[in-house]
Amino acid sequence: MNNVSQEKIILTMTQEQKQDLYELNLISQYYIKEIRNQIIKINELIACGKKENIKNEFDKFHFLFARASEKIKQCYIFLNDLYEQNEQEKEQKNEKKLNENDVPNSYLE
Repeated sequence: MNNVSQEKIILTMTQEQKQDLYELNLISQYYIKEIRNQIIKINELIACGKKENIKNEFDKFHFLFARASEKIKQCYIFLNDLYEQNEQEKEQKNEKKLNENDVPNSYLE
């Protein structure tokens, strides 16, 4: 899916679909921000030599990473489904045009 196709898909989205995608995107951004913060915490603990706390922070990191991956995957699936729907609609319109332009055999005889 290229950028032009993405833009066309977004133009054809309903307001509800845009809202759903917006919310998924916001949630994904939140988790990405929290992952960055978690990496900073882990680096600080390593620098300070506080090894006893690192495991807990890594557990939090893995949780955040899994959640972010899940939300990003949902965004991809959402956009991919819209893309496929858009492509199917395009094919149906093309088939309809072809059928309308078909000359019946009786006219050819």
